[in-house]
Amino acid sequence: MEQCVPVEEHDVEPIPAEQQAGGTWGLRSVWFVVGLSMLSGTAAATLVYGLGLNAWQATLAGGLGVLATLVVAAILAVLASRTGTPALVLSRAAFGVRGNLLPAIVAWASVTLFAAVIVGGGARRILHVVGTITDADSTAGADLPALAIATVALVGTLAVLVAVWGQRVLTLVTLIGGVVFGLLTLASSAFLLEQVGVSSALEGQAAPVADVVTGVMIVFVTGSIWVIGGDVARHQPRSTSARSLTKTIIGYAGIPAIMLLALGALRAAAAISDNPDASTQALTLDPGSGLPMWVQLIYAGAVLGASVLFAGVLLYSCGLIARAAGSPLSRARSTVVTAAVAAGAAGVMLIGDVELSLQLQTAAVVVGIVVLVWLGVVLVDLLARQELDPDALVSADREAPYFYSRGFHLPGLLAWVTGMAAAALFVEIPTRSGPDLAGPLAHTLVGEYGIGWLIAFTAGAGAYAAFGGTQAERRRVLRLHREKQEYRAEQRRLRWQAKEEPASEDEHPQQEATDSRPVLGPRHWWNRRDDSPAG
Repeated sequence: MEQCVPVEEHDVEPIPAEQQAGGTWGLRSVWFVVGLSMLSGTAAATLVYGLGLNAWQATLAGGLGVLATLVVAAILAVLASRTGTPALVLSRAAFGVRGNLLPAIVAWASVTLFAAVIVGGGARRILHVVGTITDADSTAGADLPALAIATVALVGTLAVLVAVWGQRVLTLVTLIGGVVFGLLTLASSAFLLEQVGVSSALEGQAAPVADVVTGVMIVFVTGSIWVIGGDVARHQPRSTSARSLTKTIIGYAGIPAIMLLALGALRAAAAISDNPDASTQALTLDPGSGLPMWVQLIYAGAVLGASVLFAGVLLYSCGLIARAAGSPLSRARSTVVTAAVAAGAAGVMLIGDVELSLQLQTAAVVVGIVVLVWLGVVLVDLLARQELDPDALVSADREAPYFYSRGFHLPGLLAWVTGMAAAALFVEIPTRSGPDLAGPLAHTLVGEYGIGWLIAFTAGAGAYAAFGGTQAERRRVLRLHREKQEYRAEQRRLRWQAKEEPASEDEHPQQEATDSRPVLGPRHWWNRRDDSPAG
């Protein structure tokens, strides 16, 4: 099969500009699948059940959270397109070639956990359908361990087949699957909307504005896993404008995500009006017992297909993250190993009968901590740069610009630890039994309303600047400016000696170091279409 479908050869090394041949429709399909994932409906149900928001408020908060997440994802997608490197390799500029291993390892573990939740969610869908068809007394994984393991193996295998071959197969499968499962989702949503008492769902009592702000943060943190979808964008040509990438990501991921958020909010609000004791778990798994069986099967197929495709996107990025974290295996083999770990974790959670909503909440909090702190440090570093050398990011040469001190950039690592410590103070991680893992300030006003996430992000970003993380770039810019001024002064002196006749290029060649920029910095990307290496 490898001869018919070649495995992607590109690893974490930068993809040369002439080989960045990703199609527009491929990128659109990947982001459409990301927006079609089960996260939107579950997040909406959490806002209604957990915060007491009505349907209007949950849709508004969810929409703002989705848009905020996709803006950050678009920034990383532009970074990936301009440099041809994955996100966890770009961060070597902030942490150092060796120092980046610690954030990469933590990121791999958290994203793998999220992939396990998505795989387990797909397996739960199969168990629920089997139980509905056979009228089984229980569809819990603990009561059907053999079937639970088989369903996890099936979903995990399908997901790894989507991811292991690389970008070309991933975009093709998501393009076909996005159309098929998108239509199934649209059809089943129409029946679900007909079942919902829209008028009663919209009459819910409004919650305080502070709870709406908290809802925005919850959705933003839950969707932070989406930012790794930017790894696929590294195959996009460097001539692709930043505006085009941003519109593609926000449009093709945001529209389905917000539509599913609205549907989930309406269903949750209607369920509460009919049964105040209804749970998020039941809403997530049961599309409505009053619907015909064939409608329930369509809904189940849409959710299962979207879960497999989204898990495939996650596993593709997990393979790259594993390589950035020091895995000696190739990208394809690292993807397979990651899929095995994720499937094993999904099986344990399924047999242990851990509620899907609790799994998603726990995974979202863990991933949110890791991604937001990492983002705070990396964005400050990259936005301060005039240029970025992608080849130097993967160089182990001690003279390379990102090797710093023995491969470690202490300001970046100290800032990362500071951000993680701030998150530990304000964030609460839900657990299955016993008290939740809560920081000492998690139940203060800041912690309760989700502001602790912003504090963790700001702490990482501010600490990086305070510890002098951008000083190396400032010194380099000042050195280049000084060299440029000296060169101009020398040129003026030579022209004066030659009675103001311009010096020939052969006698006085220009210094390439002052004009050659591997990749222009972020401030140049928005208005510039072609950021490929200069001459």
